Amino acid sequence: MEKQIIPAVLENSLQNFEESIKKIENSKINFSHIQIDIMDGKFVPNSSFDQEDENLNLNVNTDLKFELHLMTEHPLKDMIRWQTEASIFRVLFHIESNDDPQECIDFCLDNGWQVGIVINPDTNITKVIPFAEKVDMLMFMTVIPGKQGQKMMPEIEKKIKEYKNLIKNNEYKPLISVDGGINTDNIKTVKNWGVDILNVGSSLVKTTNLKKTYTELLNKLK
Repeated sequence: MEKQIIPAVLENSLQNFEESIKKIENSKINFSHIQIDIMDGKFVPNSSFDQEDENLNLNVNTDLKFELHLMTEHPLKDMIRWQTEASIFRVLFHIESNDDPQECIDFCLDNGWQVGIVINPDTNITKVIPFAEKVDMLMFMTVIPGKQGQKMMPEIEKKIKEYKNLIKNNEYKPLISVDGGINTDNIKTVKNWGVDILNVGSSLVKTTNLKKTYTELLNKLK
């Protein structure tokens, strides 16, 4: 498949989230989906807007599809809170979370969602191998998760290569995505790691001219 650039939205209030969604829509770029970063203030130091209200209701008027990235201790709890949000098509949870990975996978499948596993920079790749044939995506964090604007960690290339070597005999291979610190200076390097999807946060979503920045990023992939 052709490599994709996906905007990652991390906001601490529903108002800011709505503004980011409008900004992305106004760019008129045909993104296949948007990644929403959800933080609980425990698994990572910061928290995001969805923790403000137990009765979550985005009520955002958009045709965009959402992928949830759950940076939370108990992703199953968050999946339940987002269960009725029609825009969700895929949910990603961290292998380092406190919930059972198979239960998380089963819950996603029962709700008709695609499912992905996220792995932090300091986690051994062997933790995700038992689930590689059960998920649609494996996302490698290229920063320590929890806040935007961090510097991308080039050593993650070795982790991706190690993973590919471990599953080379598997008949089914999930998509590979990366998330964290990706910008116009390093996206070409990351592309050569053999990834399918590049999630770009602040360097795309927070830019003054989103369409111009997206075009620059896209040109780096050619």
